[in-house]
Amino acid sequence: MADSVDPAFVRSFAERWLAGWNDHDADALTALCTEDVLWDDPALPQPERGRQAVRDYLDGTWSMFPDLAFTLPEPPMIGLEGPRAAQVWRMTGTMLGSDPWAGFAATGKRIDVEGIDIYEFRDGLVSHYRGRYDLAEVARQLGLAPARGSRPERVMARIQRTAMRLRRR
Repeated sequence: MADSVDPAFVRSFAERWLAGWNDHDADALTALCTEDVLWDDPALPQPERGRQAVRDYLDGTWSMFPDLAFTLPEPPMIGLEGPRAAQVWRMTGTMLGSDPWAGFAATGKRIDVEGIDIYEFRDGLVSHYRGRYDLAEVARQLGLAPARGSRPERVMARIQRTAMRLRRR
């Protein structure tokens, strides 16, 4: 598995990864990661390293979204070079717990977001995980940021432009 991954492995991995997420099974997911996995998700202030950090991330995510669920709208993709793969997903959930990273209170609002995971494998396990999704859209859906094109968004933009003009002086 050092130089590439094959379709059967990636399909099997994607099924196990999805089951771990949807079952809220931290043991199943961390078992799919190397001991020193690098975990990079936009919700985190910075990438984290190691299985315990992944477990803490999962516990925090599930406490915030106890009904979090994923679907896979298309099959996984395999990198042309190296042991890499990617999976497009759709995530839904309701924010019923506080945000353990930024400290936002539960809003009771639902999210429905599409994203992609990028995996790099070593010895059949994820050694580098990168989740990519629109965190600003998540914030809008949760009511933590103003809707696109709304009056509050225009006011925020005006304040930001004014601050930049003052900063350049």
